[in-house]
Amino acid sequence: MWARGDVVAALLAPGGQLYLHDVHPFAASLDDEGERVEYHYFEDRDHPLVVDESSSYTDGDALEATLNYQWNHSLAEVIATLLAHGLVLDELSEHEWTEFAQFPWLTETSRGRFTIPEGRARIPLSFTLLAHWPH
Repeated sequence: MWARGDVVAALLAPGGQLYLHDVHPFAASLDDEGERVEYHYFEDRDHPLVVDESSSYTDGDALEATLNYQWNHSLAEVIATLLAHGLVLDELSEHEWTEFAQFPWLTETSRGRFTIPEGRARIPLSFTLLAHWPH
């Protein structure tokens, strides 16, 4: 299951908002070249993606503990978890850009985003959602 919806809800004051921007789960199911589906789109608890790297997306110091396990979560799973814990979904957008060069063929824009070049199929690379805690 994606996140702990109860923890997210507990961290928000009444009327508080959650803003989430993340890699789109479809893009996360593609291989490192972005050419074919290699990983599960839906969470598969028995088959996580195992990554053993000394760096992370934060570009900070080298990690001492390098082994981590990752699971992909569909958009429906993310949204259902939030709704099941009382959050109200205000906005959901899928984007054909991302904040990092996830695939070698992406083109960097003047704003520092990475987009799909002309001639390639348009796919979702990231998504944003806005939800609030009404209680």
